[in-house]
Amino acid sequence: MKEVESEISPQELQRISVGPSQYDFGQVFVRSANTFSFSVFNGNNKHILMELFNVEGDPQMLIHPAAQIIPPAVMVSFEITFTPRESNQRVNLTVGYKVNGMHEFKLPTRADTKPCELKADRNILNFKFHDNSYDMTTSEIVKLKNSGNSEVNFFFVIPENPTFNVKPRSGSVKAGTIMNVEVIYTPTDDAWKKDEESLTCKIEDGNDLSIRCLGTVPQSKLVTNSKEINFGSISIGGEAVQSFILKNTLKTHTLFNIKNSIEGLTINPIKGKIGPNDKFEVTFQVDTS
Repeated sequence: MKEVESEISPQELQRISVGPSQYDFGQVFVRSANTFSFSVFNGNNKHILMELFNVEGDPQMLIHPAAQIIPPAVMVSFEITFTPRESNQRVNLTVGYKVNGMHEFKLPTRADTKPCELKADRNILNFKFHDNSYDMTTSEIVKLKNSGNSEVNFFFVIPENPTFNVKPRSGSVKAGTIMNVEVIYTPTDDAWKKDEESLTCKIEDGNDLSIRCLGTVPQSKLVTNSKEINFGSISIGGEAVQSFILKNTLKTHTLFNIKNSIEGLTINPIKGKIGPNDKFEVTFQVDTS
């Protein structure tokens, strides 16, 4: 089409409307896709060729389509997308456009880039055990909110054998959504004094998030009526049963949980709760079959 290869007069250029003349993306998050439309109206009585290009050649800026033939009295749009790769920067990029490959103009753009961000609904967690609970652990839910326009990846830094654990330890929060994570407290042997720890959540392309965890349980003390359990001689294929008494010497309820790593030994009950100044019988059964 030869008319899109011809030179355009100043009067014909004035009949071509474009907009916007400049564009400010504002504050945008790293890895977010931010798009605006550049519109062109051809008020002439002949076709024109409009070509757009990235002046700096910066890969953060994409233009689609790169060129369009515009019929008379028709408006078209070009999509210009900026996807920042680094945070805390003022970015100035220029979109160039040409009419019929001869008349060149510029559209300046700017953006302020921000790091990815997650916000927790609570930054301090206090863990408590309910009186009617038989569990040896307790947990709290934390809501991680992504108010940005790009997906945010995270992971928690958790040591081995943690007192405070997190499920899930890592994940992704989609733009504009909330994810629940469970923080689980397993008291140490002297938790009646206090367990305290700060959990660090690492955010990809963002700043760390810290959650302070505080856990205490009532002081407890159990005594037994025997320091050992003697089953005596047991024939092969035989069974033997012994028991001992657990006594709670305090004025508060006490939970117990017995760890059994001996093959052939059955303990009943394996865990329970003993009232103030109360007693509890635990049975041990050996099966040699």
